Amino acid sequence: MPYSKGGWAEYTTDVRTTYYPRLNQPDANIYLCGEHLSYLTGWMAGAFESARLVSKQIVAL
Repeated sequence: MPYSKGGWAEYTTDVRTTYYPRLNQPDANIYLCGEHLSYLTGWMAGAFESARLVSKQIVAL
């Protein structure tokens, strides 16, 4: 299908250093989760890793 080739987040080293840690921290009761917030972007394993991180943060409340 045209224009439906998929995609994923790509981070430069500078962006990972500057923004990535903050994206993985909650903002009040809002948590972000997904493969795009892991080092395994574009992979289901990255989504699971991100979900594990958020679950740990919520349980630690």
